[in-house]
Amino acid sequence: MRARLPILLLLTTLAGAAPAQDCTVPSGRPTVQSAVADPDCTRVLLQAGTYPESVRIERSLTLAGVGSGNSVITGAVRVGGLGVGVTIAELSVDASGENAGCYSAVFEVDEGAVAYVDGIVVFSNADGPASGPCPLYADG
Repeated sequence: MRARLPILLLLTTLAGAAPAQDCTVPSGRPTVQSAVADPDCTRVLLQAGTYPESVRIERSLTLAGVGSGNSVITGAVRVGGLGVGVTIAELSVDASGENAGCYSAVFEVDEGAVAYVDGIVVFSNADGPASGPCPLYADG
C-alpha cells in the first residue's frame, strides 16, 4: 500500500496543473475583461479592432494586441494586486475621445503590482502631462 501512495500523489499533482492558454478577443471571448477575468487565460490576444471598455487586471498575465494602431482599448486600464505582474504589448489605450469620460488615470498600476509594457500608446483627454481633469498615468 505504501508504494501506491507516492504514485497517487504524483498523479493528483500532475492532473491539477492547468496548461497555459491563449484567449483571443473577440473570436474566443466577447470582451477584453471577460478574457482577463477567465483564470484559464494566461495570454489575452486582441485582434485588430476597437474595444470600448475599461479593463481591470488583478492577476498575472499577458495582454497583447497586433500593433498600437490596430488594437485599441477606448477606456482605462488598471493593474492591481500584490505580486501581480502583467505584460502589456502592441496596443493603444485611448481615452481621448469626446465621449470617453474621465478616469482617475487612463493607465494605472496599483502599489504592489508591476506592468511590463512594450509598444503601447496611451492617449488621454488631459490638458497636459501632469494637469487637467484626466490624469494620464498613476503609480499607486
